[in-house]
Amino acid sequence: MIAGYDILNEPITGDVRQLNRFYHAAIEAIREEDPYHILFIEGVRYSTQFDALDFPFDRNVVYSAHFYADAGMGVVEYPGTSPVGDQPYNRDTLVREYARRTAYMRERNVPN
Repeated sequence: MIAGYDILNEPITGDVRQLNRFYHAAIEAIREEDPYHILFIEGVRYSTQFDALDFPFDRNVVYSAHFYADAGMGVVEYPGTSPVGDQPYNRDTLVREYARRTAYMRERNVPN
């Protein structure tokens, strides 16, 4: 059983227009064969930035945000202190950062 299609994992490009063209073409081709299943679209910069993508042009799209927290990458202790600006690094920090990174999706009412 197919749940959905993750079209491209963690794209990196200096020209987001190229990525938008690719997504349009890929989604059109997929929809010719399968009009029903969910399409997962990932943002630029390892799926962390979405504001340069075209607004979802398919009714069944989910933005797949990847959230690499410094604590999970071994950069800082958790809870602890951020190495940048000597700020607390804790649950509140992670909640704020996740909210900032996913604001684009919420503003456009696209699941993430």
